[in-house]
Amino acid sequence: SVVGGSAVLAQGVLPNPEFDVAAVAEWTGNIASLSWSQSDPDCLPPNASGSLLVSPENPQTPATAFLCVAAPPAGSWNLAFLVRADCQEVVKGILRYYPEAACGGAVLGSEETGGTTLGGTWDQVELTNAAPPGGTQSIWIGLELSESLTQVCNARFDRIHFGRGIPLLRSGF
Repeated sequence: SVVGGSAVLAQGVLPNPEFDVAAVAEWTGNIASLSWSQSDPDCLPPNASGSLLVSPENPQTPATAFLCVAAPPAGSWNLAFLVRADCQEVVKGILRYYPEAACGGAVLGSEETGGTTLGGTWDQVELTNAAPPGGTQSIWIGLELSESLTQVCNARFDRIHFGRGIPLLRSGF
């Protein structure tokens, strides 16, 4: 398991964070192809929701899905998501802060979190109390799969949250 925990009353700023709409156009892949997958941690009803499928192009190079969002109001923010890899994989959530809109200008700072997922189950990853530096106008949000020495390992991401609070992403049952 990667990292766990939960909270309620969360407000996020990402579009289509649960991939209820069969689209991933907001996301860009780096050394990876991106697509919508019917696999979802909810399981029921079938085809009602989905996840972001990240398929690396090379097993020995980190693959990333990313997007850029406008900076939220000043204060502490949290990044959380669910991930399920097809094999054992190191997964990271990365935030990079930029002084211009659309992630332009020199990076002001960055933060990351993650760990190793064993594959086959949905794991929760969290980065709490992320605090963009003063002057941040946009934030690059990346979901990274680190190298796998043995095979290309696909991963699915769902319930991606960047905002106040940490939502209850996964029940304890």
